[in-house]
Amino acid sequence: SELLTRNRIKLEWMYRQNWVAGTAVDAPAEDMTRAGIDIETGLEPKQIEEIQTYINGMGIWDALLDTIKWSRLFGGALAIMQIEGQNMETPLRMDTIAQGQFQGLAVYDRWQLQPVLSDMIQSGPMIGLPKFYRVVSSYAANGNPAAYGDKIHYSRVIRFIGIKLPPYQAMTEEYWGESIIERMYDRLLAFDTTTMGAANLIDKAHLRMIGIDGLREIL
Repeated sequence: SELLTRNRIKLEWMYRQNWVAGTAVDAPAEDMTRAGIDIETGLEPKQIEEIQTYINGMGIWDALLDTIKWSRLFGGALAIMQIEGQNMETPLRMDTIAQGQFQGLAVYDRWQLQPVLSDMIQSGPMIGLPKFYRVVSSYAANGNPAAYGDKIHYSRVIRFIGIKLPPYQAMTEEYWGESIIERMYDRLLAFDTTTMGAANLIDKAHLRMIGIDGLREIL
C-alpha cells in the first residue's frame, strides 16, 4: 500500500481539489483557533484587551492556524518565533528578549525543513526529538527570518505533527507524524467512486428515449 505521507505533490493536489480532504485538514484547525483564548489573570481588563489586540495584530492566530493545517496535511510543521537580532541556532532565553524584539511567527511545513538527526534532545519532555532543524527551502527568502541552510534550535519553534506514529515508524518519517489523509485515503477513494457513479447515473437520467416498432426488421 502507498505511504501517502511521503508524497507531497499528491497531498497538495488532494488538498486543492478534493473537498473532503480539504475539509478534514481545515475544519479542526479552524475550530482550534477561531475563538482565541481567555486570559485569566489579575491584570486590569484594559491591559488584557491590549494583550489580545497585540496577539491579533501580530497575526499569531493566523500563523498557528496555518501551522496546524500543514501539520495535518503533511504530518508536521513548525512555527518559528521571530526574535529580531538573535541567533536562531542558540537556545531561546526569555530574559534576553527586549520589548519590541518579538516579530511574530513564521510557518514552515515539514518539507521546508530537515531535522538534524545526528543531534537529538537527551532529556526533558521532548527527549528523543531533533535538537535542530535546518531550512532546506528557498521559500525562506520571502520575508521569513531564516535563510537556506540555517539551523534553528528546537526551543525557538512551536512544533505540531499530524497523527503520532509508533517509534520505529516515527524514525522512518524523521520524527514527524503521519498525514491525516493517509489513514482515510482508501475510504476517500470509495466515497469518490460511489458519488461519481451516482452523478453519472443522474446525468444520464434526463436522456429521452425513442422506441420504433419493428426497427430490427426495417434495418
